[in-house]
Amino acid sequence: MTPTPLEKVTALADAVVGRQLEQPVAKWMWGPALQGWAFALLQERVGERRYEAWIERFCGHYLRERPAVHSSDTVAPALVTYELERQGDARFAPLTEAAVGYLRALPRLEHGAADHLGTSGYARWYPDSAWIDSIMMLGVLASRWGADHGDREVLGRAAAMPGAYARLLKDQGSGLWAHSWWFPGPFGSRDSGGRRFPRGVAWARGNAWVVAALPLVWESLG
Repeated sequence: MTPTPLEKVTALADAVVGRQLEQPVAKWMWGPALQGWAFALLQERVGERRYEAWIERFCGHYLRERPAVHSSDTVAPALVTYELERQGDARFAPLTEAAVGYLRALPRLEHGAADHLGTSGYARWYPDSAWIDSIMMLGVLASRWGADHGDREVLGRAAAMPGAYARLLKDQGSGLWAHSWWFPGPFGSRDSGGRRFPRGVAWARGNAWVVAALPLVWESLG
């Protein structure tokens, strides 16, 4: 029989987990974050704790050795810990709380966007900038957590993101989105009001973030 899509995805996840458990613990970053979130959702879908070893190893490591949460990319792993909370496992809640604390404290840039690099070391030399990645890395967690907790401040930040980023990054002709927007500043854009970077380029992965994230945000907003 031809494998179903779910069987194909599960087989792929099984192979990835088997290989990665022999490697060092993944970084507290957006890539492992979205992978771990997928594992948590997938094992709930198949009705067995199939990827528990990977999830426990990742979340347990950073519960013992607390990571720095200083950018959109380092907020994203809380998608894993918060999904576990939603499934009834609150052991890693302090990691979620650190990410939500960052969301609350993060000042907005012009036009309502968030500085993707936040308070990280990279932000010391990289210009103030809004990246399309943040809709996935910040927006999804903010919308889900804010809706579940009835937190109008956090939910309001999530609700404002699609429009704010569309104004900056969406090309009105093609409907496609650019990667980032550089705001004016000492190391940023010299154009009045800022500009898209790179110019005239629609980023494939960023457009995938839009397709994946917007329905999840809207679902939480109701």
